[in-house]
Amino acid sequence: MELAHRTRIGILFTYFAADWIGGHYYLINIINSLQSLPDAHRPHIFVFYDYKVESSLELISYPYVTYIYHQAPANNYLNYVKSWLTRKNFFIGNIIEKYQLRGIYPLMDFPLGKPALHSKVVSWFPDFQHRFYPEYFSKINIFFRELRVKRLLKRTHALVLSSQDAFNHLQRFYKVPKELPVHILRFVSQVERPQNLVFDEIAELYQVNRPFFIVSNQFYIHKNHWVVLRALEVLKQRRSDFLVVFTGKEEDYKVTNFVQGLKDFVTEKELTDYVRFLGVIPRAHQLFLMSKSMAVVQPSKFEGWSTVVEDAKTLQVQLILSDIDVHEEQMQERGFYFSPDDVEGLIQLMEDFLDKRVTPKATFDDFEQRISTFAQTFVQIFEN
Repeated sequence: MELAHRTRIGILFTYFAADWIGGHYYLINIINSLQSLPDAHRPHIFVFYDYKVESSLELISYPYVTYIYHQAPANNYLNYVKSWLTRKNFFIGNIIEKYQLRGIYPLMDFPLGKPALHSKVVSWFPDFQHRFYPEYFSKINIFFRELRVKRLLKRTHALVLSSQDAFNHLQRFYKVPKELPVHILRFVSQVERPQNLVFDEIAELYQVNRPFFIVSNQFYIHKNHWVVLRALEVLKQRRSDFLVVFTGKEEDYKVTNFVQGLKDFVTEKELTDYVRFLGVIPRAHQLFLMSKSMAVVQPSKFEGWSTVVEDAKTLQVQLILSDIDVHEEQMQERGFYFSPDDVEGLIQLMEDFLDKRVTPKATFDDFEQRISTFAQTFVQIFEN
């Protein structure tokens, strides 16, 4: 089918900050999943990007893509003011009309009225963490998050959430218009176990010389790295045959010196031999280490829909998870669970893995079907 006859959908990469790696992977996976559709049903995707996210675009492998350089808003608050003054949405400008888009995703900011219906404007709200952990946010940040939610509920054409858990939270905290379509689009990670890497070389590069667990999260306080370090403090008194590898951007803009506090704890408790802080490493290396780990540990206190969990599911790796609702929605009975503040519970699970007392649980083997459902759900949002 010629490009001219395909549904034209815009994807706004410029919405996501350069350091929100999970957001980039989310959009990349949406685009790549469309390859699973019959060719006649594959849309023409317009990717709007700027220099901050340009390096991520090389991961896109979908054939029907047009790349458009589009300067991201430098300041969200300023763009609200500009939009009000000029009476147009500065977050997207005139790209809907210019590129004749059937739909655009994800638009979360509506400083003005409802967009015209000649294009379907679809919003995504990852989670409602600020409602559960307001202490992790500044007052101005909470104000604008609330403003954003309430405006998009009134003005967007459709809303996407990533989990049933998030949908439950939406209904709990907000009045949702009856006429607003709300879709649950469960993210599926499209990654492959790297084939061209040699474990001995990667192990030497990152000084991984013992059986290891891996934690692959950005260093935000709600990701709960502390419970892992406190477990290690106890575990190292009992044995020395393990490592924990941490990957992810070592920065939390909400909490000053958070990462340094973790590292100071490691030094103070003499845990240096048991911990590897690797920071941001090449994606292929991260996935390779995940695939070779005893288990991926996902200790988070709050998630919208965990990319780490989806990566592990696709790689067929065992998972030790905090028992929050969304993790149980993602993994069902196929994960090993502990309460996010239960240090002893985590230690017990880690020792069970180390001593091979664990019977591996069946992981998800319906990858192709999950990807196809994911892609179909996304496209149908713009067709209905």
